[in-house]
Amino acid sequence: MKFKLIENLILNQEDIYINIDKFINNASNILLVTGISGSGKSTLSKELADKYDASIIELDYLETYLYGKISINQLYREEQFALIKFLESLDSKDIELDAYKLNDAYIEFLVKEYCPQDSHSRFIINGIQIYEICNSPSWLQELPIVIKGTSALVSTIRRIKRDRSYGFSDSSNIKNWIPLLKTAINADNKLSHLKQEIH
Repeated sequence: MKFKLIENLILNQEDIYINIDKFINNASNILLVTGISGSGKSTLSKELADKYDASIIELDYLETYLYGKISINQLYREEQFALIKFLESLDSKDIELDAYKLNDAYIEFLVKEYCPQDSHSRFIINGIQIYEICNSPSWLQELPIVIKGTSALVSTIRRIKRDRSYGFSDSSNIKNWIPLLKTAINADNKLSHLKQEIH
């Protein structure tokens, strides 16, 4: 069992596709894509969006907005209309909720309100927030979903390279790897829990 755990953290596994036929056959206009940071979610989402003529909704934009790194005007320029509608739907009290609860509420808003209202369009919802939902609700388990199988180690290496290209970190310093790898291992444990619940 310990070897299997170590193997999953070091070696890439196959991506898991669940209920994908619902998305392909238009039984659902929503496809969820999740995996740990650096696993290749965005790349896969773009490939699938091109293939199935779908719009991508990046869940990261919510936290970027909450932490003051992007304004409403920038959200309009980035065409993040789903997030804008969600923010408009919140009461002033709701905005005080922590990021985890808001992420859960945003995903539920997308799945139950925003995407179903535009049934002639397809949407790919992409983010780590999908596996971070506490006690994955039954409605999440019914949706088409892709879970990236990229290992914690490979994801961490990719993340460091990506962050370095944006000027956020120095990948030549091994000390920068340790906290990111620990974060990736913790994230992989949460992702494994989601896999067990819906696979």
